[in-house]
Amino acid sequence: MSERAREVTRLLHLSADYRDPNPGRSHITGLDHALRCAALGDDDEAAFLGLVHDLARPLNYVHHGEIMAEIVRDRVSETGYHILRTHGQYQSAIVHGHDLPDHPWQRDAARFAGHEARSFQVECPAITVEQAEWMIEWWLS
Repeated sequence: MSERAREVTRLLHLSADYRDPNPGRSHITGLDHALRCAALGDDDEAAFLGLVHDLARPLNYVHHGEIMAEIVRDRVSETGYHILRTHGQYQSAIVHGHDLPDHPWQRDAARFAGHEARSFQVECPAITVEQAEWMIEWWLS
C-alpha cells in the first residue's frame, strides 16, 4: 500500500471520532457518513469521491474539500477533482435553499451533494470498512 493510501486510510479511521455539529446530522459518525456516501455513488469514481470527500476534516475543517481534492487530484477525473474541491459550496446551497454555484460541473456536483444529504437519512445503504479500505488502496496505490 502506498504512503498516500495509508494516510487516507488513517483519516478514514479517524473519522469514526467525528460527528457533524449541524442539526439533524450528529446521529452518525464521519465514518458512517463516508461509508454511506460511497454506497450512494452512481459509478466507481462517484463512490470513491463519496468515501473520501470529508476525510480531511481532521486536517482542516473549513478547507477539507480542497485538501482532499489535492491529495487525489492525479487519480480522479477533472470533474471529480472539482466536485471534491467545491462540495461544501454545493452542500450549503442545497441545505440553505440558495442558488447552486455556476460551474461547468454543476450538474454532477449537485447530484453528489444530493447523495451527501441523503446519507444522513435513517435508512441508507453503506459499504463496509473493509470495502472502503480496499477502495482507497485500489484508487491510491
